[in-house]
Amino acid sequence: MVPLRLAIGPIVRKLPGWARDAAPDAAWSFALASVLAALSGADRRRSAWLAAGLALAAGFELAQGLRVVPGTLDILDLLGIAIGYGVALLLSGSPNLGTATHARSTN
Repeated sequence: MVPLRLAIGPIVRKLPGWARDAAPDAAWSFALASVLAALSGADRRRSAWLAAGLALAAGFELAQGLRVVPGTLDILDLLGIAIGYGVALLLSGSPNLGTATHARSTN
């Protein structure tokens, strides 16, 4: 059996550098947002959970720029995180962050 890395290596090498670098960040932020959206359901705290997840994802990259954690701040990584998170929210049918959708009674 051929290891996955060897099998997809030729494909990955043909991608532009920015795509190779930002794709992992987009993928894990997509996964984080998907899990949080699925677990938070229609709870009133859903927006808080989703906002906390975005803060965690983006915050880790920003912490690299502040030298709090090892690494280098990369704006393309930050963009990949935002895109991955946003796509997951769109696919999960999540309401906009910061806006509550409440049904009003018409009694």
